[in-house]
Amino acid sequence: MSSNTGTTPHTLSAGLDFSERFGFYLSPNLSHQARVVLNDTNTEEAAGYWVLGARGGWRRTIARHLETNIYAGIDNLTNRNYSLG
Repeated sequence: MSSNTGTTPHTLSAGLDFSERFGFYLSPNLSHQARVVLNDTNTEEAAGYWVLGARGGWRRTIARHLETNIYAGIDNLTNRNYSLG
C-alpha cells in the first residue's frame, strides 16, 4: 500500500491585480488546499479548505526617485478554520 503522508493531491493559488492611473490598486487572492493524509496508514486526514484574501493600496513615485507604496491586506477574509496538517 502506498502512502502520500503530508502530500496534498491538489493545491491552487490564484489572484488578480487591478490598478488605475492615480496609483490605487486592489489585489484579491484565493487559495485552495485539498485534504491531506496525516499518517502512513491513511486513516487520519485533515479536511481541504479554501481561503480568500486581499491587498489594496496606493503606489506612486515621488520626485522621480522615491517610490512610495502604502497598503493594507487581509488574509483569511472569511475567518475559515483550517489545519495545515
